[in-house]
Amino acid sequence: MSMLVGMMFGCHGLNMFSNLLSLGLRKIFKIVSGLTILLVLGFLLVEFFKAEEEFVFLDLNLVGALPFSFGILIDLFSLVFLSVLTIVYFGILMRYFDKIVHNQKRSFLLDFLLLSASFAALSQNYLQLLVGIELVAIAEVFLISDGLKHKKETVNIYLYFKFADALYITGALILFACFGSFDFLPYSLDASSVNLLVVPIALMLLLAGAFVKAAQFPFYEWLYNSTVAPIEVFTFIMVFKSGVLIAFRTLPLLMVLQDFQNMNLIWQTMAWVGTIGSVLAGLCALIQGNHLKLFAFSSASQYGLIFASLGLAGLSENPAVGLTGALFHLMTYSFSKSALLFAYSMRNGKFQRLLFLISVLVYTGLPFVSGTFWSKELILESALQAHSITIFGLMLISATLTVVYSTRLYFEYLENDTDTLNSRGYSPLMKLSSGLPTIIFLAAAIVENNLFGHKLEHQIEELLHVPHQVHHSALLPVLPILAYGIGISLAVSISRLSDFSHISVFEKMVNKGIGLISEAGKEFLKVTSSFLLLVEKFMDGMNFLAVRVFNEVSSLFLVFEKSVEQMNKSAIVPLLQTFRCLKKLEYKLNHATIMFMSTVLFLVLFVVFLMVR
Repeated sequence: MSMLVGMMFGCHGLNMFSNLLSLGLRKIFKIVSGLTILLVLGFLLVEFFKAEEEFVFLDLNLVGALPFSFGILIDLFSLVFLSVLTIVYFGILMRYFDKIVHNQKRSFLLDFLLLSASFAALSQNYLQLLVGIELVAIAEVFLISDGLKHKKETVNIYLYFKFADALYITGALILFACFGSFDFLPYSLDASSVNLLVVPIALMLLLAGAFVKAAQFPFYEWLYNSTVAPIEVFTFIMVFKSGVLIAFRTLPLLMVLQDFQNMNLIWQTMAWVGTIGSVLAGLCALIQGNHLKLFAFSSASQYGLIFASLGLAGLSENPAVGLTGALFHLMTYSFSKSALLFAYSMRNGKFQRLLFLISVLVYTGLPFVSGTFWSKELILESALQAHSITIFGLMLISATLTVVYSTRLYFEYLENDTDTLNSRGYSPLMKLSSGLPTIIFLAAAIVENNLFGHKLEHQIEELLHVPHQVHHSALLPVLPILAYGIGISLAVSISRLSDFSHISVFEKMVNKGIGLISEAGKEFLKVTSSFLLLVEKFMDGMNFLAVRVFNEVSSLFLVFEKSVEQMNKSAIVPLLQTFRCLKKLEYKLNHATIMFMSTVLFLVLFVVFLMVR
């Protein structure tokens, strides 16, 4: 298995190296290395499931020079993330092959982004994960800037990323101080000796960084600023958000400590922040006139459902249902969203309009057909198992909003569509080839059905060592189907409105509100920086004053020491004379005492002699 991982990263390196070659060789290298990476990934999946192990750790700290463990962690979660990343990336490469290959800088950064994301997915501890997400952030910032064409948006995104990094690093360092390890689940962990105040704070900081990285409420601004990126970059950003990876990697420690009362607050925070963020992002998407911003808010809404499902896993009777729902929805969302963006970017004739319609239906969760329908069913099931009817209702509202804004997008797409390929004389074969990635991703999103979800749930139950529980999935789809029908009806009603000015007004209000929140945050940062500068100046003044006082006290001590030495010198002569006199007196007294004692002794003996006589 280590050889397969080495081959994969070697192919990634060759993929990056190919950007230095000529155009013809670059195309050949891209195709060969891409097929090789997909083949190696397939073999890696087969080897892992054949081994029937919960995880495989490949130690890379061969010389033992590092004070912490360093290696590659292969488990179910890392393989799912790696598979989604790789498949989506090569779907993007297929769809925009000429556009990517002809731009060497963008091609290199996209390859570097895939390599960094793969490294983050296979990270073994929080420190390696930090390196991976930092490299991902660097690649995303350069790709979004597109040669510094969008400085304002790039600076805004960079500040959000740095804020998330500060939260993440603080939480990771606190955990290291508590356990002496950066591992996701320290081997020396003793649950009875865990600090129940400090560890939850550290985990909350990690999750706060994850919320920022995943553009959850109220951190939407950086996500809709990313709409200035090229469409192939924007597609990858919509699919992969490192915040979700951070949340998944905090689960082992949370699972071990979930019996403690303080940990329940963390699970509830994930569930409520994800649910409320999903609904609010859906409302923001509904009133967006800019379609790319609609895609951005819809992405935040779907990732909110994933966070909510992770939180509900810790609150429900069977945590496997929530974890399965989150992981399953990550897969179905990634493939259906990629297909939707591919189809949207074509805008070419009847065939492409048909593909876009199917993409919308699959993305919104067409009952019993789309994989997103089954993944959302598992998420709703986890809410019922957690006995949270409020969250269940909010999730139904979020699902309805997804149907409404996606269907509205389809109607607006039809109104603005132009048959550009037909006007250019493209053949039906070329139209089919341009839609091939969309067809592949639609097939992947449809194949991930209820049977696939149950198999994934069985794998997670074995991983968590929990017994299989049969849940009431026969009655559960009724409400999602009803929500889907309501969403279609609302979308049709909205599309019949001739005047959309109210939507643009709401859009401006929401964007202005988010901008005001951002400006308030910036002002707060400025005030905080000014306060810190004043504190720093005050501390410098205090340090200077302390140094002056210390110097003055030191000089006083020196003067006192010198005076004491002078006093010693002036007093030593009389003292010596006094001691000499005392010694002489003592000598004389000793002689006198001896004479006196001798006389007394003689008299006593004389008296005794007389008495004896």
